[in-house]
Amino acid sequence: MAEYILGMTFGGLALLIGAIFLIIYEVKNRSFRKMIQRIGQRAEDQINGDIKLWAKQTKNSFIPSNVYSYDNNKVFEVDSILVTDRALIVIEIKSINGGIKGDANRTNWSKILGNQHFEIGNPIIQNERHIEHIIKMTRIKVPTISLIVYSDRAEYIEVENKPSHVMVIRHARLFETLDTINEALPVRLDTDKKQTIVNAIKAYRANDRKSLNLHKNITQKGHK
Repeated sequence: MAEYILGMTFGGLALLIGAIFLIIYEVKNRSFRKMIQRIGQRAEDQINGDIKLWAKQTKNSFIPSNVYSYDNNKVFEVDSILVTDRALIVIEIKSINGGIKGDANRTNWSKILGNQHFEIGNPIIQNERHIEHIIKMTRIKVPTISLIVYSDRAEYIEVENKPSHVMVIRHARLFETLDTINEALPVRLDTDKKQTIVNAIKAYRANDRKSLNLHKNITQKGHK
């Protein structure tokens, strides 16, 4: 009987210790995820701040991060949009450390830290979905650029088979890249047409709880 009680005591103690370690692991894991989210949000704020500054200096229109909703149940988020007198620039912002390698046509890319390779999503495909949504949503027809901006935590970026309308850069090259786009394309839109496009996009910003909750559920499943 004593052995049985002793066994039960040790068994209960082992379960208690296991539960404590599990709680500690969950707390640390949650803290780590929150830290990564804060780093990502800080990078997005800094990059969008520079994009907004460039838009002001060049007299173009900047639309900050928004969730959009159309056709009742289609929701998506765009990190930012530039409407210039030359093109619509749809921007996706990433904050990932290490080297970035990938193929524009493949679903997954690699993040490289030393000798380790980690699978990450292809932001070109992600941003193409955003562009398709914007065109279907607004029915606007203007030249469109897909601009992927990684924070300077990315040590280098190597992308194969990149389409001509896609640019993948580090934050350090942001102003240079936007100036290059501005210089390479002819003027197509006057002030009134630019404002019409801005208004058409802003009209679909999601403010209702149903759309925002739907987007939250989609994001948790790995889409944006």
